[in-house]
Amino acid sequence: MLARGQELNATTATTLINATDDAYGLSTSGTAAANATALAAADTAAVSAGKTLWIPKGSYSTTGVTFTSRVYCDVGAIFVASTGTLAFNGGVEWHTSPHLTLTGTAVATFSKQKTLVGYAEWWGAVTNSEGTDCKAALNSAIFALVKTQLMPATYYVSGEVHNNENYHSLIGACANLYSTTRSVIRCTSSSSTILTIYGNYVGLPKVGDIYVDRSVAPLISSSCVGVKIIGAYYA
Repeated sequence: MLARGQELNATTATTLINATDDAYGLSTSGTAAANATALAAADTAAVSAGKTLWIPKGSYSTTGVTFTSRVYCDVGAIFVASTGTLAFNGGVEWHTSPHLTLTGTAVATFSKQKTLVGYAEWWGAVTNSEGTDCKAALNSAIFALVKTQLMPATYYVSGEVHNNENYHSLIGACANLYSTTRSVIRCTSSSSTILTIYGNYVGLPKVGDIYVDRSVAPLISSSCVGVKIIGAYYA
């Protein structure tokens, strides 16, 4: 199986089904409906052949698709959807880069057995960039993934990040209290709580090894807090 960042070659390519092949028809200029049909056909072929489905670099409009095969995306391969569910039931091999542009009612789901860890970067989070609001990407990742791994960097957010998904984890890269390599969620709002962890004591959500702070002074009258924990587990 391909490692992140590994280039495709003649050998590895024989283990893949290319969704843009004429037999399936995935195209950067295709309609959402046509590309959804192409992806479904390519997925069926990959499952039948026992191969991984390969999505080459490009932005592909689509509607909901259920993938049973394992899906490998090149850097720059992006699913664009405004409706439907992209269900990656066979697992994924994705880079720590954007692979999902979801608006409207579109969502992505991942098999808890086949995708054990993922990244907010898949939804477009950009680290160490004060001009990029990572709130939506972080919340989407936490909702969809059993474990969201943060990079040793700063994620700027305009408001609350929340983990209220049982059994889901948000884990940073802080080695210890004195580490200079930290995962930081930095809020640009003076009145928003930064991180809320909520559970019902059954399969509690978990958050660990993360620093939170603000780029502005908190507004005391707003009753905002840094971290709010309600029946959850913070490590």
